Amino acid sequence: MDGPSSTGKSTMCQKIALKLKWNVLNSGALYRLLAFFLNGNKNFYNLNYIKFIVSNLNVKFVYSPKYNEMRTTLHGVDVSNILQELNIGGSASYISSFYVVRRYLVQKQHQFCKLPGLVADGRDMGTVVFPDANVKFFLYSDIYKRTYCRLLQLKKKNPNVNFKGVLKDLKKRDKRDTEREVSHLEPALDSIKIDSTDIDSEELFDIIMKNIYKKIDIKKI
Repeated sequence: MDGPSSTGKSTMCQKIALKLKWNVLNSGALYRLLAFFLNGNKNFYNLNYIKFIVSNLNVKFVYSPKYNEMRTTLHGVDVSNILQELNIGGSASYISSFYVVRRYLVQKQHQFCKLPGLVADGRDMGTVVFPDANVKFFLYSDIYKRTYCRLLQLKKKNPNVNFKGVLKDLKKRDKRDTEREVSHLEPALDSIKIDSTDIDSEELFDIIMKNIYKKIDIKKI
């Protein structure tokens, strides 16, 4: 499932994975973790350092009853809140435009593809990382709705964050994601494109599940 930031991809992928009892991959979390360890890109050009970090990222995406959502753990420690900080997201978007970073992380992402199945969320899941996926979705939404959703998420941790700042950040990330030379954001030719602007979460989930059942022979749970 691909699409711009804050279109509901992560939420949908979590719900699908829980429904089907499949594995889940939040690719954005991997880029955020790498951005965190690169410490403001100071070590970006040290390719051996990047390779070392990626190969040693013991990352898992596990359901938390406490939060009622999938959480990102690193070596067993929940790091989800740290990864949602605005500056981490901006750094992740920046480093994702470099070929060497994507090459190493694509290899890492392939490790998540295990039985009984995988639900992957990102920007190039259907075009680059898993081009042979049985079902591909591309979610998009009005940028002002996306900004509002992102703002609500960020305010849980930082009440001083504002709409204008979040909007500016999303526009910058959209431009970077769509214009980068490597794995730029675009829907796969065989993807199912859904505008989530005026669709609530439950309706969107129903639409997605109906399309999955049409494409894959899964016993409905």
